Amino acid sequence: MPVTYVMQRAWLCEDTAPAEDASERGPAPRRLVAVAVEDSGAGIDPAIMPKIFDPFFTQKETGTGLGLSITQRIVDQHGGRLEVKSELGTGSVFTVFLPAV
Repeated sequence: MPVTYVMQRAWLCEDTAPAEDASERGPAPRRLVAVAVEDSGAGIDPAIMPKIFDPFFTQKETGTGLGLSITQRIVDQHGGRLEVKSELGTGSVFTVFLPAV
């Protein structure tokens, strides 16, 4: 069965994640733009979930294992974050949160 990718939705939200440094956020929560992308793949095994953003980590026969690590670095450099939720047999949802301008 082919994997299908769908932009689930995009929305504005407030940053509720704890800041590593409280001075980063300032007195008010940051407004963020969130974009969620969902796939209908096999899902990610919970045993490997901690490794999926590591450079060169892959379980595919082809590819470099750099896609998610590069994506996470780009999002981080823009002051955002990347979250993933996955269920085996159901698929995964990747959500990118970036500061609203």
